[in-house]
Amino acid sequence: KLAGRVGISTYVEVFGTSVIDAEIEGMEVKRDGDVIVRVRNKGNIWVRPKLSYWVTRGKDKVYADSLDASLILPFSLREYRLKFKGLKIRKGDEVIARIDYGGEKILEGVKKIE
Repeated sequence: KLAGRVGISTYVEVFGTSVIDAEIEGMEVKRDGDVIVRVRNKGNIWVRPKLSYWVTRGKDKVYADSLDASLILPFSLREYRLKFKGLKIRKGDEVIARIDYGGEKILEGVKKIE
């Protein structure tokens, strides 16, 4: 005989008590050329932001990509590593990250490569 149990998680949200808020805490260029973007969930519910990013040289967009959404728990920080396949970023480039976390505003961070 086989007896099993199934567990079910339930997420309850009381109307009017949810706060959806996030911010970009910083962007940092690593030695390998990747860029780290730190996003803090300042709200009291989890968010699953959509992140797109691109590189500009002067007025030209030379690279664009996006990352799959990943969960950020309430009041938590998540680091995203932006990789540039086939492109070596160089001095004067700008890396722009746009993050839509489902709140009132869409976040945008800009890192100038020096």
